[in-house]
Amino acid sequence: MLAAMNLLLSSFARALAHCLHGRVMLWSLFPLALMALLAVLLSWWLWQPTVAWTVETLQGVPWLTSVWTWLQQQGLHWGVEVLASVMVVLAATPLLVAVVLMVVSLVMTPYLVDWVAERRLPQLERKQGGRWWQALGWALG
Repeated sequence: MLAAMNLLLSSFARALAHCLHGRVMLWSLFPLALMALLAVLLSWWLWQPTVAWTVETLQGVPWLTSVWTWLQQQGLHWGVEVLASVMVVLAATPLLVAVVLMVVSLVMTPYLVDWVAERRLPQLERKQGGRWWQALGWALG
């Protein structure tokens, strides 16, 4: 039992050391940059129409009519726009994260696996044969 725990702790220490390596830290910036770029591009093209559609949808809900009336009486006529903007951000964020995770699994994982294999397991036989569409299927799963 103790030998298995030592093996687990040793594996954890090696994984932590690999995560703190400069090359891996630079690769880790790729998903962040990709998510920021996607967010900027999507907000540039789709922000206004999406928020306008959400405002129309919210104003079309019958039980919310009294809420919008009360907000306007309080001088908060922009309340529905703020709520619509927050709802768009809350809906878009998980989609962006899912897309970035799929890109990471398709693009970065092979490079990271090769890097760890050549550093830690140089005698490991490298078998080829996986296709990108299979990896995409696993990522979607």
